[in-house]
Amino acid sequence: MPTDTPRIPNPRRHITPAEVARAVYLDFESFQDQQPALVGYQIEDHLHQVVTDAVLAPAARAKDLRVATFEEIMTELVRVARQEHRRIVAYSEHEMHVTREFSPVDLEPFYADGRRILKRWWNRLRPFERPREWTLAEFERCAGIERPKHLRCGHATARLRFVRDQLAARGRYEKLTRTAKAKWTKLLAYNELDVRNLRTLVMRAAEEVDDWGCLGQGSTTASPAPGRRCWPGSCAVRSRPWMPSLRPPGL
Repeated sequence: MPTDTPRIPNPRRHITPAEVARAVYLDFESFQDQQPALVGYQIEDHLHQVVTDAVLAPAARAKDLRVATFEEIMTELVRVARQEHRRIVAYSEHEMHVTREFSPVDLEPFYADGRRILKRWWNRLRPFERPREWTLAEFERCAGIERPKHLRCGHATARLRFVRDQLAARGRYEKLTRTAKAKWTKLLAYNELDVRNLRTLVMRAAEEVDDWGCLGQGSTTASPAPGRRCWPGSCAVRSRPWMPSLRPPGL
């Protein structure tokens, strides 16, 4: 007779609260189909931004940012993940595929897909209205995270191109226009906010799914665990006093 075999959880969409707290959160800024120009990542409470485009080096130095090759920084992050037993979380699998395309580094053994984690959270607990689309911006809106208008999606690539073009023509950060300098500041703030908001949402999702006991090991259905009250759409999700403030950084 057939027997029920526990399904092994997909590591890209399953993450524990302990893993979430220690994970590396990652976000790239780049032109389409090109190597990233800026790598933003956060480990616990420490956010780092590394410029990986040599043309942008003067702008990096003006903000006291590190300049490194893309391969160097991704190799370092994988080494940190391996030696310190940390997961690497980004929104969707984009960062994993881009890293594989533009370097010999493979993130997959450590990777967790933030979008899958957040969709799983919503499917199991219905903590808020259904997002109109499965984007980070929509999860922010539905979860009550207000993103400042000047840091909303849709401007990052244009800002990156504007700053890069001026630096390529003028060579020095001091020679950039005030508009170009403002765009660089906003691009860095946008990248930081993406990383921090992703971490906040994934932390909330992982804790609430674990806290309510809605998912057994490898479970694919939402059903109440022993001693827990949890059915799809019925969980009154509690507020989390530990959720960090989401005021825009540096502005």
